[in-house]
Amino acid sequence: MKFIDIGVNLTDPMFIGQYNNNGKQYHEPDLKQVLERAWAIGMEKIIITSGRLSEVKESLELIKTYSEENNNDNNENNNENNNNNNNNNNNNNNNNNNNNNNNNNNNNNNNNNNKNKNRLFTTIGVHPTRCSQELINSTTPNCNDEIKKEYIEELLKIYNENKEKIIAIGEFGLDYDRLEFCSKEIQLKCFEYQFQLSERTGLPLFLHLRGDSESGACSDFIDIIKRNRNRFTVGVVHSFTGTLDELNKLLELDDAIYIGVNGCSLKTQENLDVVSKIPINRLMIETDAPWCDIRKTHSSWKYIKTNFPTLKRDKFKLGSCVQNRNEPCNIINVLEVISGLNGGNIEEISDQIYKNTIKVFFPDLENK
Repeated sequence: MKFIDIGVNLTDPMFIGQYNNNGKQYHEPDLKQVLERAWAIGMEKIIITSGRLSEVKESLELIKTYSEENNNDNNENNNENNNNNNNNNNNNNNNNNNNNNNNNNNNNNNNNNNKNKNRLFTTIGVHPTRCSQELINSTTPNCNDEIKKEYIEELLKIYNENKEKIIAIGEFGLDYDRLEFCSKEIQLKCFEYQFQLSERTGLPLFLHLRGDSESGACSDFIDIIKRNRNRFTVGVVHSFTGTLDELNKLLELDDAIYIGVNGCSLKTQENLDVVSKIPINRLMIETDAPWCDIRKTHSSWKYIKTNFPTLKRDKFKLGSCVQNRNEPCNIINVLEVISGLNGGNIEEISDQIYKNTIKVFFPDLENK
């Protein structure tokens, strides 16, 4: 099975061994091992979530680091194969079959190198809870605040310099569960303002929606999507935790809106009842790591079949997962829950979800 994780917070300090924002180093950085576990279970691509300008820069630096590391590993393999070719030629010039086999190995390795070069990607946008801090010149409550136009221009400049790495607009949207970080008025203003990013780049949307059914978040969200429908092509509402009524309203917008689910979407039986109603051809999966893990106390746990060696962070050993720190390899658990809820063939479901994700975020690969 093949996976694409549409939302991972790889710049989070947990992946370098720091938790709770207290600066304490619980264990050595293990992002390399985290990624290796992801690739090992069939992960093909990871989209690193960026929710402000500084995170975009961090994400791009991380992508550069691990692309170079991957290329260095591949170059070492190629050098070793070339040495083997030379030895074989010197020791047995007449053994054409061996030479051909070695050349084929080199060609296969080169193809794998090209395939593996682009596995990490990121987004540009401002998370709703960060809009006051990042996008607004002042935070006065009268909502006459001016948006920092130069901030948006800087995001666009970075995009134009990194088009092969930046593949979506986001994470942006509305979050009425955490109004203490940013008022509703400023969120609404900044959400709508950021559609110019999609309009000017043509990139799909990576959308955020939080707020209980009484808050009006979903209604406000849908109103803004409708008003700006001509400014974007397609998008996904990630980490969906809404009601069945809210799900139906999102699905009714049009076929260009997909729904992303992770462990936070699968906590309660009510959550499961809603997720079971998402059409597979409108579904994507994610981990939102290091958050949104599936735990034994969750209603979805009964569907979990795959487990990874896990230790508490103060007993950390390199090569093990960390208890209560989600990571991309656990995307297989999200798929297992979806399959359990739908009662379908897990490989067929996985294939359709993969196709959905390719269609939205990697359309150039859709027919390959």
